[in-house]
Amino acid sequence: MSDIECAGFVNETSKLRGDIAKVGRFREILLKCLDELVAATWRRDWREVGRVSDRLAKRSRESGHSLVSALAKNVNKESQKPDNYHAVKRSLIKLIGKSDREGTGHSFGRVPAH
Repeated sequence: MSDIECAGFVNETSKLRGDIAKVGRFREILLKCLDELVAATWRRDWREVGRVSDRLAKRSRESGHSLVSALAKNVNKESQKPDNYHAVKRSLIKLIGKSDREGTGHSFGRVPAH
């Protein structure tokens, strides 16, 4: 392996480590927000549901997880409607389900290309 190939390998390894760290940080944020959303929904604290879902939508978008962002926005939208407990729960279940199915893999929360 030449010095150039070795340097390229080192750079790719460093980039991969950084990507893994970003995924780990996002996963921590996601899990914390989901716990907060479930608790606020059970309490029917719509202001808190709106605040947390908005924060999750922004963080997801910034991290490149557009599908998670869209689902969090939907939770926020449903929480702003009066007497909408069941719709908020349904939208939260969709968010949790998608988050669980996607896991922590590289494609987590990304809309697949067609």
